[in-house]
Amino acid sequence: MDTILQQLHDSDATLTELDLEETHLGQNTGVAIAGALERNTTLLKLNLRFTFVENVSGIALARALATNTTLTTLDLAYNNLMDTSGAAFADVLERNITLTTLKLDGNYFGEDTGVAVARALERNTTLLELNLGSNRLGDAGSIPIVGALRRNTTLTTLNLQNNRFGDGFAEAVAAALERNTTLTSLDIQIGFIADGGAAVARALERNTTLTTLNLSGNSVPDDTIERVRRLLADREAPETPEMGVSVKAVVAAAVLETAELQLLLL
Repeated sequence: MDTILQQLHDSDATLTELDLEETHLGQNTGVAIAGALERNTTLLKLNLRFTFVENVSGIALARALATNTTLTTLDLAYNNLMDTSGAAFADVLERNITLTTLKLDGNYFGEDTGVAVARALERNTTLLELNLGSNRLGDAGSIPIVGALRRNTTLTTLNLQNNRFGDGFAEAVAAALERNTTLTSLDIQIGFIADGGAAVARALERNTTLTTLNLSGNSVPDDTIERVRRLLADREAPETPEMGVSVKAVVAAAVLETAELQLLLL
């Protein structure tokens, strides 16, 4: 690890991508990486998924992005990050103009992070992909984020799956889709959406840019799922590693078994 840190400090031109996924780095190493990133000018992609860097490192890494002008992709999923890290990332997203992909899924972000990130998205003009799936945003944190899509004109991929949202959130999604013209992929699987799915379907009659929508794991009626499938069937939807399958298949699984859903929401 010392060699890697030195390369980061030296802005080694041979180190443009760093993948440390599932390496038990710990908090101190995470902070050290953040310190090196502040002045690094060569690293483009950093994967720290499942590395146990913890919340203090999350804050430090967010702050590093305030001065770093080259990193385009950062993955900090499943690192026990809290709302203080969420606030730090929201703050830097209002100023950073190089980051295009940010993955923060599987942490402990709640309503405060959702509200802060929403404000940032209204101003940010460079982020293309945001993953906040499997957090604890609830309706109160998720609704502001999709609401920001009415003003944001650059985000193309948004993952909010498994965030304890319901029909109120679905209504907000519908309102956003009626105005947004850039989002192409939206993952809102594993939640409590039921009748609200109809509003999303109606919005898709006006929205012509969304090509991939994941509604599985909710309680959306079968006729609504079929309506969504028909509306999106003829749109170009490339398969991606995260979504797994194209929209023609992804909307088909409307409801998970109750036991599975309860387990995923623990």
